[in-house]
Amino acid sequence: SAALDGAYVQYAYDTKDRLLLPYFKARADFDNVLAMLRSKHTGAGQERLRALLLPAGDIPIEALLAALEAPAESL
Repeated sequence: SAALDGAYVQYAYDTKDRLLLPYFKARADFDNVLAMLRSKHTGAGQERLRALLLPAGDIPIEALLAALEAPAESL
């Protein structure tokens, strides 16, 4: 399902629709933060998280990967 989600987000990014783009960027960021928190909770590594992440919205992928290793209180 992560591949399908990534495909529809990328499609939305490619359309460059000024009304849809902010929504899909925010949705990708929200879903990516949830994936990072779930990965942190289950002890998954960066490679597993990288496979789950959608194309980046406004939060860079590298920031999410770094957050996976950060202490919970610093998030």
